[in-house]
Amino acid sequence: MLTLPKPNKDIVIPIYDGRVILYTNRQKFIAALRAVEGPEDEDMATCLGMCLPTKNEEGAKLYVLGWFDGKNQTLVHEVCHLALFVLGTAGIEPRDSQGETMCYLLDYLFGRLTAK
Repeated sequence: MLTLPKPNKDIVIPIYDGRVILYTNRQKFIAALRAVEGPEDEDMATCLGMCLPTKNEEGAKLYVLGWFDGKNQTLVHEVCHLALFVLGTAGIEPRDSQGETMCYLLDYLFGRLTAK
């Protein structure tokens, strides 16, 4: 059984069948990526935030999101990357229909990740 560090948030993306785990601690973020054998990036030690797609041990979609500076603009930036990964995996063009699908997904993700 895979053991991940406890995330600050753990949400499911219902329509697109994926899971997002959010870390505000860089070391936990890196440990989580290593636990799922996710991609590592040379900027992980210095970036303000990062979002990387990977899979869990059952092969299900897992998005590991790091938000290290606590600024909303950083989270919005990373959630935008997240939404692009999700829509790309689903085969949806983010600009279709004036970007409405992208905007609804951004709204949902940001709302869930910042909910108390």
